Amino acid sequence: MKNHFINQRYWALLLSGLLLSSTCFAQSPNAQQILDRCVQAFGGKAAINSVKYIKSSFLAHYHMLEQSERPEGPYIVAYEDGSEIKDLTNPGFRREMTSKSLLAQSKQIDIFEKDLLVRDFSGRAFPLPGDFAQQARLYFLQSPLYLLQQVLKNPNSVQYQGKKTIQGVPNYHLKFNLNQTSIELFINQHTYLLTSVALDTELPNGFFWSIWGKFKAQVYYSLYHLLPGGVRYPQQWDLVRHDLPYKTYTFTKVALHQTINEEEQSQLKIAQKTRTVAKRMNRGNIQSLKIKPKGKFAISDGLFGWKHNWNVGVVVQQNGVYIIEAPMSSGYSEQIIQAVQKQYPTKKIKGVICTSDAWPHIGGVRQYAASGIPIYTQQLNKPILQRIVKANHVSYPDALQKKPKKARFRLLDKKLTLDDPNNPMVIVPANGEGAERMLFIYFPKQKVLYASDMVQYSARRKSFFMPQYLSEVNRIVQEEKWEVDTVFAMHTSPIPWQKVIEAIKKAKQANR
Repeated sequence: MKNHFINQRYWALLLSGLLLSSTCFAQSPNAQQILDRCVQAFGGKAAINSVKYIKSSFLAHYHMLEQSERPEGPYIVAYEDGSEIKDLTNPGFRREMTSKSLLAQSKQIDIFEKDLLVRDFSGRAFPLPGDFAQQARLYFLQSPLYLLQQVLKNPNSVQYQGKKTIQGVPNYHLKFNLNQTSIELFINQHTYLLTSVALDTELPNGFFWSIWGKFKAQVYYSLYHLLPGGVRYPQQWDLVRHDLPYKTYTFTKVALHQTINEEEQSQLKIAQKTRTVAKRMNRGNIQSLKIKPKGKFAISDGLFGWKHNWNVGVVVQQNGVYIIEAPMSSGYSEQIIQAVQKQYPTKKIKGVICTSDAWPHIGGVRQYAASGIPIYTQQLNKPILQRIVKANHVSYPDALQKKPKKARFRLLDKKLTLDDPNNPMVIVPANGEGAERMLFIYFPKQKVLYASDMVQYSARRKSFFMPQYLSEVNRIVQEEKWEVDTVFAMHTSPIPWQKVIEAIKKAKQANR
């Protein structure tokens, strides 16, 4: 009787142990098993690894996040129509496309190979700056078949992270590292196809994305097709960067290949002479930008600036100095601060006036925060400036990353006069359509106007960009009853104000 009781107890414990084990497995699935199911859903290991090249035609639209009128949208849109050969064995691609936007239209051929991107113009290939190559590499890392091939080379490196609901659908969350890049896979629990891939990334070499430091680049896959050979492939990719909708690709044609012909193979290569040219180019990151020795311009005593991709102004008053704009990078702002302090060692820098919210216009604002210099800006710009000063720059640390400090914002929602015997100035929120978040600065003694980004004059074309912008500037001039002789701006050295008036009149003339 006792043995019978012990046997019953033994089998009960064993059964409960098996049930507990089964329950635990259901709650914490094995990463390898999930990956195996994912590989099978895509067509199987052999089919995936057999793909060496992908030929595709695509349509795409992307948002100009960095220069749209509002940081949260709506965004200026650009469109692409092209074709591409992607080499999965030696990571690279050749892309031919037409690009159209409000700003420009172009036809181009891009070749990416061995971490170099070149653009072909009429048979001549020119190396593009390092930022372009970094973005090309990021695009390549978001290719689902390439990622699966890399995971299959080292499946034991994949780690289970839990479950996550995406777009209302439950997903398994896996993670692995590829060449020191952390990559997250989100796999649909029902279909075992990839819903999304997310990468921790940095783009420190460009004017636009460098300001965000380390951020997450994520792609969402949809419109899966079953292709010849039994491989499934998503023909829509929605790219999100830093939680912002960046770009959508729709692949209208996709063909998977094990081989391509010799001509196509040669088109994927970058000539050695082009690589030699690329090595001679300055490939440092954006923090190393220098003040242009011949870029200085003077308007009057104590009112001057430096020309660059985005200009900087300096206003010297009796009790201190104000700097107009903090563009591009912390490194560039540091040089501006040092140059001002060297020229005026006894004067305190009392503030930097950030007159716009486009990313490159405020790319150097972190240095002013680190230096404890007050940041004057239109009140609507506080959220984006806060995001910038809180960005994670641990991989390429600037002064603010090394020694965090709370930014000192001076938020403007109405006119501010900074009086001075020599260089008084009046700062006015523009409150326009294009200039919704901008500030204009008027210097009454000199009859000079600083028009932020709203006056863009091309000396080569002898014309202005966007007459609408000019009309917004003129509206403020009329409302404030300012007498203006000279205007300068972020992309425009000092020019006669009369040129702006004439351009507005010309724009208003009816077509005949």
